[in-house]
Amino acid sequence: MKPGPESVRLLRIVEELCRRGELPVAQVRDLVKRMGKSRGAVAKMLSGLKQEGYVENPIWGGWRLTARGRKLLRSSAELSPNKIAQRFRELDANFSFLIAIREAGRRAG
Repeated sequence: MKPGPESVRLLRIVEELCRRGELPVAQVRDLVKRMGKSRGAVAKMLSGLKQEGYVENPIWGGWRLTARGRKLLRSSAELSPNKIAQRFRELDANFSFLIAIREAGRRAG
């Protein structure tokens, strides 16, 4: 089952903290602070994500993404609202260009 928006948000925070920290893991206390949720709620989310194979905890209290978690974030980034809006603007610009060419052809002919 694909994780919901809050779980994907948690995965992004895990990824970011792993890149920025001294250890290549995200500490639960930091995840709790960033998510703005209780320790129990974050622990429950992490447990579900671990069961689905998106995260692992190689050391007590430390979490990191698995290959499956990284793949999910890459695929969700491709479908982010910003990417969709950007692609729409590109398509709109291309369409406007084609309309202008067609109109120019009508006027010339």
